[in-house]
Amino acid sequence: MGNEKTNEDLASKGILVAPDKGKDEFSVKSKVNSPELVFAIKQEIRNIRWKIGMNWLLIGKFLYLVKRDKGYKLDSTETFGQWIADNREFIGMGLRAAYYLVEIWENLVMKLGVTPDKLADVDRSSAREICKYSTPKNVQDLIQLAKDNTHTELVRKLKAMAKGKELSRVEIVGDCKHKNIIVLYKCHECSQGFYGLPPTAKVITDKSGLVNEKEAQKIAPGVKVVKENFDNSYSQASKEEKENITKKLK
Repeated sequence: MGNEKTNEDLASKGILVAPDKGKDEFSVKSKVNSPELVFAIKQEIRNIRWKIGMNWLLIGKFLYLVKRDKGYKLDSTETFGQWIADNREFIGMGLRAAYYLVEIWENLVMKLGVTPDKLADVDRSSAREICKYSTPKNVQDLIQLAKDNTHTELVRKLKAMAKGKELSRVEIVGDCKHKNIIVLYKCHECSQGFYGLPPTAKVITDKSGLVNEKEAQKIAPGVKVVKENFDNSYSQASKEEKENITKKLK
């Protein structure tokens, strides 16, 4: 036992980990020096990625159950949001992120019958995005679209498709000229972000509940502020938008 090295010790010396047949854990054997070993590592990366996807989905499942059955009341808490805040050490996320996971589980798994394994390769931001447009007819195609595109590409394609535009023109959707890159405000059309409220803005979707409409109108005259409800924090697309997306996917 005294002569054995831990994986951490060996890794610090540049010795990589390779899988043992029939075991779930890695054992240190050799450096990466064969195509077979590279292939084995690629398989392990894929398996780990899949497990990560399943983990965030299952967190969504458990949060959904607590919210659905008002289980938070059994934990001496009056609201689901307060329960999330009080249990940060267990849950490890804020209210907005928790609601996103609940929405994904409720809409894609419970309402549309998508099995969790089909979503394991989709990141949570993309999964939430396709919630807006998913119907029984197009949900499988949207999942594949999410797998085949980055989140930014997915958002642009979905918005273009919802407006009935051709996919070949998706890359030029949006004409924001602003150069700021820290996102405090984000364009609904092309997802470009700005430090301050653009003076040409007409509608602000306020997900934080912190935007004062009178103050906003001093910068963008006539702008309207729409408060988004945390209980349904993603904006449902219209029936026409969903039909347009279904047509484009066929």
